[in-house]
Amino acid sequence: MLPDFPIQKNKLMDFWNEYLIRKQYHYAGFVGNIPSFRHHEGGKWRIERIDGSVSESGYEAIEANFTLQNDEIPFLTPAEIAQKLDQVAREIAGKVSRSTFKKLSEYAVTDGNVESEPIGPDTFLHALEKIDLSFDSSGNPVNPTIVMSPMLWDAIKDDIPKWEQDPEFEKQHSQIIDRKREDWRVRESNRKLVD
Repeated sequence: MLPDFPIQKNKLMDFWNEYLIRKQYHYAGFVGNIPSFRHHEGGKWRIERIDGSVSESGYEAIEANFTLQNDEIPFLTPAEIAQKLDQVAREIAGKVSRSTFKKLSEYAVTDGNVESEPIGPDTFLHALEKIDLSFDSSGNPVNPTIVMSPMLWDAIKDDIPKWEQDPEFEKQHSQIIDRKREDWRVRESNRKLVD
């Protein structure tokens, strides 16, 4: 009878599973940085928002596969395993990212957070009004990540410095940041600390 080495096999499985998860987050880019939670059981999830609205949804299957022939397994090097898992991680990350942006778009439409005007200083300020901001310990805003298509970025990137030089834009922007800072201060002071 050949030895089985179950402890070593479990350690290798844990190592490669963790490798796959890390790579998936890496390849997902912005989406990989969004806080997430693993649910190990159940068939649906639910969000309860501050305004009292509730969303419920079933889980979406996101999977990727790769195949190995029996005769190649004994000769696989760690680098070849990593290469195959990288392909799986890229595929999963792409599916997760597409699903995330699809859901975000649906929520934006449902909540009325879709701007129909071209992006300019007014639409930027209007969008900034609609979101909560956090601030660091010095009171500086932790700026949100703005996600847009490369075509849209190319269309507006040269205009942004002009917005920042406009005194009226800067005045309105500063007023919004000051209001958001006060809102954040109130939110933070009302937080309940857990022992």
